[in-house]
Amino acid sequence: MADIKNGIIFDCEQKKFITERLNDINFTYQMWGDDSLLEIRCYIRNYYKDLQNGECSFCKRDLSLVSVLNSHVEHIIPKSIYSKFIFEPKNLCVICADCNQIKRGQEVMHSIPNTVKKEYKRYPRTSKSFLIVHPHFDNWHDYIEVYNGAYVGKDDHKDRKGSFTIYACGLNRKLSKFGYEKEVYSDNDLMEAARQLVDGRDLLTKASAISMLKKILCDN
Repeated sequence: MADIKNGIIFDCEQKKFITERLNDINFTYQMWGDDSLLEIRCYIRNYYKDLQNGECSFCKRDLSLVSVLNSHVEHIIPKSIYSKFIFEPKNLCVICADCNQIKRGQEVMHSIPNTVKKEYKRYPRTSKSFLIVHPHFDNWHDYIEVYNGAYVGKDDHKDRKGSFTIYACGLNRKLSKFGYEKEVYSDNDLMEAARQLVDGRDLLTKASAISMLKKILCDN
């Protein structure tokens, strides 16, 4: 089941406001931070922050519950690539400042929307359309494992969404900053150990996997 089960619902006045903005030929994604959008930004932020239990959609670390400095409205398909989805409920969530800064305009779809031909008239409706773990379509824990602070992609999934999300959002940034391998999430031994830990059929397999993970992380 997806992490976000219910996208935000705008009332009549908000829908009217959004329609006016999208129909304004002078409106661009760069105006997202304008004071005129402050009220609706706050509404979106507070809705998803509560729905996500104060956790970032990508790294699952705590968001700021009071300050907006570590609680950013995220456009999963970057608004700079396709601004039509700037108010699309399924394109919105809340993430931490670090994930927001690192991901930025990262392409997250299997094919890039052609804004000249105006492709993707509707927002994609399936998980398969996305490279990234999408909170409205995916369960984060189906794709990513965290062990001793290391994020590891569960790449038994053919789409490798876990590894892509770890890379696109720099989820192992803390390990990188404090001495671990920057590409720890792609280390073959670590991947194998995490896979054994998740898929182990008996206690011996799980114990062996835990031992391997501890050794790898200590050696780094």
